[in-house]
Amino acid sequence: MCISQILADLLFDHVVVVVVVGGGGGGGGDDVSAAMTSVDPRVWTKTQVLQWLNWAIHEFSLENVVRSQFCLSGGRLLQLSRDEFLRRAPPFVGDILFEHLEILQKGMTNI
Repeated sequence: MCISQILADLLFDHVVVVVVVGGGGGGGGDDVSAAMTSVDPRVWTKTQVLQWLNWAIHEFSLENVVRSQFCLSGGRLLQLSRDEFLRRAPPFVGDILFEHLEILQKGMTNI
């Protein structure tokens, strides 16, 4: 199944399940749990932005992302220019995150 079909399925319900990856409870591994987040990034809280970021890091196997660079509300995140956004992430990683965020935003304007 291609990513656009997965996103279309998610947008249909207006809710997406994201994977939240956090420091493990002493076992050396990451704790992975599911959380519900609105698909509309315009209304995301800072916590929901970080949930999306954690999901994207896990889903796309992204490395060296500094989460504190994305401690913004969804509305503020969407106000960043592409260049401002890309400066917050490692090379190529920022492009992936930016494109995914644009897909989510465009999907909401089509509803």
